[in-house]
Amino acid sequence: MGIIKAVYKDEVLKPLEKLDLKEGEEVEIILKPHRSDLEEKVRELEEYLSTNTPKPFVSELERGYKWFTEEYSLRKLGLKE
Repeated sequence: MGIIKAVYKDEVLKPLEKLDLKEGEEVEIILKPHRSDLEEKVRELEEYLSTNTPKPFVSELERGYKWFTEEYSLRKLGLKE
């Protein structure tokens, strides 16, 4: 059957479209609240991200190599004697 939207009012869940069901037929319902405040949530997220963005790196990178010294690496490449 698929996903059907419904409205809950006066303790009754009323579908917003006609259901193809027989009288007395049993169904399984999974409730998932509809977010009608999406625009507000997007605005809040935008505000949060604009004030909590990561800062760029301001320190100089260290010159060097992870496993070998610069001098050793240059000698191995034949760029330094």
